[in-house]
Amino acid sequence: MAASLPNLAIVEQRTAIQCLWSEGVKTSTFYRKMLTQYSEKCMAEKNVYGRVDRFKRGRTTLNDEKRSGWPPKSRTDDHRVEVEALIKENKQNAASEITLTVDISYWR
Repeated sequence: MAASLPNLAIVEQRTAIQCLWSEGVKTSTFYRKMLTQYSEKCMAEKNVYGRVDRFKRGRTTLNDEKRSGWPPKSRTDDHRVEVEALIKENKQNAASEITLTVDISYWR
């Protein structure tokens, strides 16, 4: 898997997409132009089409918007202490049972 591009290179490519799109250049044409310009550092074709789609829907910013995601509820000291106590109390406790008791998320 290729390493992620530095933020500056990503914004530069998004700027190129926005400029070419605003000039009415076909997406397939400017993807080929970008591939020539950025070679192996060029973003994937599907990402170029996705970015064009966002501009068509009215997006004006080049940077990603902040995402809330899921905050890691289980990373507090209180939760750690509570989980450790439940495990010491009964080592046969299932992880799913502990997560329900402590009210934390469980990922496998």
